Amino acid sequence: MTVLIRGGTVINADSMQVYGELRVLTARPAAADLLAVPHRLYGTVPATEAYSVGRWLGDAAAAIEEALRAFCEANDWSPKELFMPVRIAVTGRTATPPLFETMEVLGKERCRRRLRQAIETLKTIKS
Repeated sequence: MTVLIRGGTVINADSMQVYGELRVLTARPAAADLLAVPHRLYGTVPATEAYSVGRWLGDAAAAIEEALRAFCEANDWSPKELFMPVRIAVTGRTATPPLFETMEVLGKERCRRRLRQAIETLKTIKS
């Protein structure tokens, strides 16, 4: 399990798995898997409650930030040691509005593309 080896967190992106009462219908991870590594946004909403994409985006952004802060803490890093390189790669600047809100505005694909470009640039410098 890659996430276990790297100390990661699984963040749900399935619109139905947020509902607590729909465990069987949505093929939610097994209880042992849920205990093995941190999982976020699984079974957190009552099935009787309306849940929108907009709300999920906000919840997912918060879960990602929480997971990254936990990763920093587990590896004895300050959040700045992780967030600043990501900020520079994604925006090209050292000072921006809050990182996760900025990334939300830029969008997933643009952020991924910029992060990959930064990684490739670093690889050429290292060589």
